[in-house]
Amino acid sequence: MLPIDLVADTQQIYRPDIILPIQNTRGINQAYLRPLPSGPLLMPGESAEDWQLLIQNEFRSAFTTFEDAETWRLHYTRIIATEGGEWHISLPLIHRGGGVFDPFINWWHQNIANHFDADREATSYGNYTYRLHDGTRISSGTGIGDLTLAYSLRLPGQPQISLKLPTGNPNYLFGSGGIDLGISAQKTWRLIPKFDFTAHASLVYQSPSSLWNSTHPWAPNYTLALAYNQVKSQSWILQYTAESTPVDNHQPYLDQTNGIVTLAFSQATKNGTWTYWLSEDGDIGEFNINQNVNVGADFAIGIRFSQKK
Repeated sequence: MLPIDLVADTQQIYRPDIILPIQNTRGINQAYLRPLPSGPLLMPGESAEDWQLLIQNEFRSAFTTFEDAETWRLHYTRIIATEGGEWHISLPLIHRGGGVFDPFINWWHQNIANHFDADREATSYGNYTYRLHDGTRISSGTGIGDLTLAYSLRLPGQPQISLKLPTGNPNYLFGSGGIDLGISAQKTWRLIPKFDFTAHASLVYQSPSSLWNSTHPWAPNYTLALAYNQVKSQSWILQYTAESTPVDNHQPYLDQTNGIVTLAFSQATKNGTWTYWLSEDGDIGEFNINQNVNVGADFAIGIRFSQKK
């Protein structure tokens, strides 16, 4: 495998994604910092805006933990490239409540995943109940999340330093209420013509939450993505996202590495790049890979638009 140069293609203004800037879709995971993978750095002096809408529907009943919610997350990121690297400044607007996708999730389980969850089937559509591992109850509502600042160095592996500030209210799970600091790096290889493989890894220091207990001080995470460039302006992406649990749940199933799998389609246009995706967790177990695809939202869909300014 030969490394490819992670420098923007000056002959083409926009190109499709080869890896998605997403993290695990479980609500408690998203309250903490997770450095996100990204594509090649912009050229010095360039800037870009990135809009991402993520809808995640989750249901989980495990001892003291009960998670029945739907979260809509509109995430804005401003990217500014310099001679030495690239700044990322991002802030999400979050709504957490009962949601509208419960009937579709039940249809998905019965007809696509061939999966039956007695607790979910017995719970009314649109219900909202969110109780964390230590009994902390999370309210439903709408508000801003945590502000994240990141700087990627223009060096091999695109090393990045990330900082999360507690601007989101932990009572609504819009953040953890603490300051997190992360480091990360990534590398892309051209396997064969039209196929790119990208690996991203990070380590995060998680400060204790101001609301709940048992935050792990360190959280290692990684992402693997295989992109098929059907044509120069399109790509299909198969991505695996793995994170250590951010808190001690005192439950072996939840405390294993939290993994989700994502399938995405990305289209570059003359005005920007559009990317659409679907993420799944344990339901993929029906295809006998449940050991590693296990803890996340039951079902999540996303759309992203990125554009240079």
